[in-house]
Amino acid sequence: MPWDGTERRGAETNQYMALQEQLNRQDDILLDLRDTIKEHLTESKDIGPALRELVTLWKASKLLGAIFAASAAALASMWSLFVWTKDHLK
Repeated sequence: MPWDGTERRGAETNQYMALQEQLNRQDDILLDLRDTIKEHLTESKDIGPALRELVTLWKASKLLGAIFAASAAALASMWSLFVWTKDHLK
């Protein structure tokens, strides 16, 4: 039987080989994770300015909503004053 390069003489060697295979799999997983994180950072650099602009627009819309509500309240009070004077000062 020709030798295929696999050591089978001792349990320590088999444990070493199993540990080496596990470490190799772990290295592959870590390399994939590193690539995924690099892609995420690249995408976040592209999305960052658009996200900041969106937050600015959201804050501005809250301000415009408050201005619109205040002007509507002022207009309603002026209209009610006009109607009251029209009815009571004939």
